[in-house]
Amino acid sequence: MPTPALPFWLQPLSRIAQPRSAAFMGGAVRTVAANRVASSDRPSRYWVEACDLAGVTAHSAAWTALVARALEPDVFLEPAFALTAARHLGAPARPSFLLVWRALADQGDPASLVGLCMIRPMRLGPGSAGMSAWTHPQSTTAAPVLDRDHAGPALDAMLRWVALQRPGSAGLLLHAIARDGALGRLLDRYTVKRLETRKRAVLRQAFDAGQGAAALAPKRAKELRRQRRRLAEAGDVSFRSAERPDDVRVMTEQFLDLEARGWKGRSGTALLLNPALTTFTRTMTRLLAQQGKCRIHSLDVDGRPVAMGIVLSSGNRAYFWKTAYDERRGEHSPGVQFAALLTDVQLSDPACVMTDSCAVPDHPMIDHLWTSCMLVADVFVRAPWVTDAAFDATARRLLALRRLRACAKSVAIALRSRVAQSRRALEGWYRAV
Repeated sequence: MPTPALPFWLQPLSRIAQPRSAAFMGGAVRTVAANRVASSDRPSRYWVEACDLAGVTAHSAAWTALVARALEPDVFLEPAFALTAARHLGAPARPSFLLVWRALADQGDPASLVGLCMIRPMRLGPGSAGMSAWTHPQSTTAAPVLDRDHAGPALDAMLRWVALQRPGSAGLLLHAIARDGALGRLLDRYTVKRLETRKRAVLRQAFDAGQGAAALAPKRAKELRRQRRRLAEAGDVSFRSAERPDDVRVMTEQFLDLEARGWKGRSGTALLLNPALTTFTRTMTRLLAQQGKCRIHSLDVDGRPVAMGIVLSSGNRAYFWKTAYDERRGEHSPGVQFAALLTDVQLSDPACVMTDSCAVPDHPMIDHLWTSCMLVADVFVRAPWVTDAAFDATARRLLALRRLRACAKSVAIALRSRVAQSRRALEGWYRAV
């Protein structure tokens, strides 16, 4: 366990002005980001340790304990998910880890972990710099894990570390922060720029009793009932769930196979087609299942899956992480039928307050079944001692880069579509000849 360091004004200048890259090399770098912060009637001290993957693995037990005291639950920030992702999806540039420790200044109590964030430098061009919480496509969130009783001081410590260890950094970028969540409300106390706000469908236990098939327009609901009857004519229809680790392992393989046989397999984005993603999925679901935080559900016809979904959980929240369906049964809408049945399962779970769809905005399927939504935003938080002008300039550059990437992505998608159309036309002409 790390030991408290001296306040920064008592440290040698050489220790304060460490090389910018020091925190992103092997081992760990420790700096005091705040001196004495009042806690009850006894002073306490917070300090920051920057670790690589090997360093944070040694603190995985402390990370797990922090999750139980977190400001708000998020399965994507738990070690079983996040540490597995960093290990298998982070190469070649894995994230670094900021750990905020707290110890009583006048007691011999061991230090406790009160904050953790996976970070990476941002490349913004000349004159602008910053840090970002680490993102990857398998997660919907990139934010710090904060102890609910020390959230403010822990975040302050991280921001001070950014200012000291990354000279010129204007702030820390966090991704997909729920506007009405505990972290979103905490960020209202800071100088921030919300770069992009979007909606995501959710299922709330307290308000959404009429969701699922009941939320569909009458005509669409009637059609779904007709398709279910047609599906029943094809064989014995059943719905099964796996929660025990051995059952989750078996159904994980079934899910990987089902997804690879669909459009994601044809486009090359299926989990099974990427060895790193395959290993990540198998490891993550196994670790979460051991903690009772992973369930896999399947809609079967004659014992064979026609639609499946992986649901992860943390605290009183669930996350509809992945879904796949058998496209050969497309005329029966197995994906929609599965989602409607899953809705009933989630609403019947008294331990689940909210289920996050993990879907993109305006999703063509889930948004019609789950009409509630939450607002999420990417939030750029100003670091200490940064001027308004420097902060605003960096935020504008971030926005400009995002728009440029979005434009480039739109052009790439349009080009791929045109190429696919031309290929189909040529194949049709060749067959005709």
